[in-house]
Amino acid sequence: MIGGMQVAAGAASVTTYFSLRKTSDGTPATGLTIADIDLQYTRSGALPTAKVDAVALAATDSAFAANKAIEIDATDQPGLFRIDWSDAAFLVGTREVLLTVKEATVFAEHLRVELDGSATAISNAVWDAILSGSFHNIPASAGRRLRQLAEFGTYSNGRIYLDTLDGATGTTDFEHGTDSNAVKTMPEANTIATSRNIHDFHIFNGSIVVLGQSAENQSFFGDHWTMDLNGKACGGLYCQGATVSGAGTSTGEEMKFEVCDVLIASVQRGHFDKCGFSGTLTMTKTADYDYHNCYSKGDTAPVFTKTAGQTITAEFQNYAGDITVTGLQTNDTIELGGFYRTVMVDGTGGIVHLHGHYETVTDLSGGTVTILVTGAIKTADVAAIKVKTDSMTFTKVNELDSNIKSINDAEVVGDGDGTPWDGV
Repeated sequence: MIGGMQVAAGAASVTTYFSLRKTSDGTPATGLTIADIDLQYTRSGALPTAKVDAVALAATDSAFAANKAIEIDATDQPGLFRIDWSDAAFLVGTREVLLTVKEATVFAEHLRVELDGSATAISNAVWDAILSGSFHNIPASAGRRLRQLAEFGTYSNGRIYLDTLDGATGTTDFEHGTDSNAVKTMPEANTIATSRNIHDFHIFNGSIVVLGQSAENQSFFGDHWTMDLNGKACGGLYCQGATVSGAGTSTGEEMKFEVCDVLIASVQRGHFDKCGFSGTLTMTKTADYDYHNCYSKGDTAPVFTKTAGQTITAEFQNYAGDITVTGLQTNDTIELGGFYRTVMVDGTGGIVHLHGHYETVTDLSGGTVTILVTGAIKTADVAAIKVKTDSMTFTKVNELDSNIKSINDAEVVGDGDGTPWDGV
């Protein structure tokens, strides 16, 4: 006898119930050995699948398990058996499937299952499907993409994630280099970046990055990590929060460093913002160089120099600490603004404009470099001025507002009958 039912095409974990009767007298079959029951199905227009022997379920309410069966109740529901079927029987792609249950002592029973391919049924089957690698592992498929999102995260903020300490090895799109599954090496990160057309990278703390290829127009975000420019092209590079060393080249765009510690490095067309310097920074190409809100680190003055024959303009805005500028030549211009403890200058030509405050300026060039300090304030001079204004005697009472008792915290005294000013 063939009954009928309907399930959504692509449905999973389908359970059915069959009524089995003895061939000897037609009465309900009870007490059957589950392993003797054969299960088989035929999809419309296809060859029948190989039959399988059923395996006993532990209980009538056990969780779904493909190709397993159990007798429901031999006393109150005699002949009724639960059968769990393989998901493969209900895959999208055919109109119906015939399910068959047989055993040597009972009549074979068949169940016609119509596979509902409507948009609603299919969408329900898709959204109810369990996201697992065994069923959703087709490259670039929607199921695999959803599984990747669930298991590996995303390229959040449009970045590839790199952790050279604890990252994973691999270059599979949407599975490696994500915010939940960072890659371990820069070459892997670059492979994924090229595939996904991503130009930004997030570097985990403690990572060490040695550039192995061009980093032009790439951005690196992080804190407490290390970057070796390694002689690679870095035009348009942005680097945040790194300890920087090595040489970077550029044929056009400047390279920018923000909140970095700069050791021994050389750059072409560089821009530095809020960076600390403790070694030698070499400007290797004719260009403008900007140092904004930067400072010296440690007890030794960092050295800023240039490649001979290149003409540079370097502007230091709001710099703090010590600085040594060497290798200057004719047509080189250095603008020094900020708060300087020591300034040392050397070279064969060029001009240094010193603005802001300074303690000492040392000319190592023997006068061949023009050092202009007319717009600067020497710290010692400020102290001397303060000493002279600590006390002033004012004698022309009629020229002083009676409510004024001091000028810039210096006491105002006098008898009012002398010359305009008594004392210093």
